[in-house]
Parts: sequence; structure tokens; C-alpha cells
Amino acid sequence: RTDAACDGRATSLDLAPVGIAKALAPGDRWTSPTLFFGVYAGDLDEAVAVQHDYHRQVLSPPLPDGFPWVQYNTWFSYLTDYDDARLRKEVDIAAELGMEIFYIDAGWYLGNQANDWHFAGGLGNWRENRDKFPDGIKAFADYVRGKGMRFGIWVEPERVDLRTATTGTWKTDWLLTHDGRYSGPDFPQDTETAWLCYGDARAQEWAIDVIGELVDSLDVEWLKWDSNYWDVCTDPNHGHGAGDGEEAQLAGV
Repeated sequence: RTDAACDGRATSLDLAPVGIAKALAPGDRWTSPTLFFGVYAGDLDEAVAVQHDYHRQVLSPPLPDGFPWVQYNTWFSYLTDYDDARLRKEVDIAAELGMEIFYIDAGWYLGNQANDWHFAGGLGNWRENRDKFPDGIKAFADYVRGKGMRFGIWVEPERVDLRTATTGTWKTDWLLTHDGRYSGPDFPQDTETAWLCYGDARAQEWAIDVIGELVDSLDVEWLKWDSNYWDVCTDPNHGHGAGDGEEAQLAGV
């Protein structure tokens, strides 16, 4: 966390390095995460606007023509309570309205039931739910493209349903632990979830393989990467120290 204050005469800056306090032995060198400082006049909204312009003009890769796209998102209509037949009717309507992209939000993966907003069940499998998509998601995606729209899908790669430890190909020793305990949110309440530490190179490789295969196999043009929780890993067996887990997590992601 960084806090800055200015009284018109001097500026003070306070750094609170939670998760980026790296222990160094004599002779070691450390390169800090990249920081930038922006100057703005006005309130916090003005600051966000300046930062937004900076990101788009300097940091972001070139955006495609016509971007941002008008999109249909399944979440706000159906949460996780959907299937192929129901969504194809929505595809037809979305195409008629001139939508440019149709994407399936949370709930499409193996182990998730049609149970309203309880999206956490099955996280970590990242394989299609054939109960919801009997012909496979590729067939549904092709139907979307056949209507002149791009296809997109939702993932939350850091978070896993602990029940998928034997089916999701990820390993429990990659899980973020804080002071010796798994860390994860208490919502939704229908399952227990935990957080993968992407400071661990094994977790990185797993995500690249699994999510990359998903993108390639479905010809995904819009990937929504959600992130519904945050904590700092203190496990020194993940390739980082006990004090710099946040830096390692961000670099890994």
C-alpha cells in the first residue's frame, strides 16, 4: 500500500510493503516492482481518469478496431442456472439486438450445479459441464460465431474448490497458506475454496497449460479473468520468502 500527502509545501510518501518485504543475504540484489507516480488536480475521480489515460496511452497494447465490444453476459440473467438450450435462445436475441460478443460467465465447468449464484462448486476443474452442454461448449461457441458474434468465457484461475484436488490436476502443495493455513473467502457458502499461489512456478505452468488449452480449443476472443479474493502467501516453499509472497503472486500472474 502507498499513501501520499501534500500540504502545498512538501509531499510525503509512506510505503507499507505488505507482501513485498524480501529478506536479502549480504551481497544479494533485489529489483522492486515497477512503480509510477502521477500528478493530478482535483478529487479521486480525477486521479483515476489520469491513471486510466496513462494506461491506455502508454502501457496497454493496441486495442482492436471497434473496441470496446457490446457484450451479452449470462451472469446477470441466469447466474449459474443455465444450459445449452436456454442460452441458444439468448444468443438469437443478442444477435438480433446487434451484440458483438456473447460470453458464458461462471458455472460452465464440471462439478457446478444449476444452483443460482453458487459459482464456487467445481472451480479448479476447468473442464466443460456436459450436464449443461451435452454437445460440448465448442458446439455452443460455434453457434455463437454462426450468428456473427465473438465468443467469450469466464475463469477465476487463482481460486479452487478443495473438492477438485483429485480431479482438477492442480496440487494441494501449490495452495497459498498464510501463517500455516489455507486462505480463501467464505462465499459462496456451499463449498470450501482456497487460493493458488502463483509465486510457485508449478502453479504458473499448470494455469498456462489448462487455461491456454481452454482458449485455444474454443477459439476464445474474450477471456474474463475474475479475482474474488486476496491474501498474502507466507509459505517459503513456493519459490518466495515468508515476506514477499504478494510480489511473487503478482509477478506470477
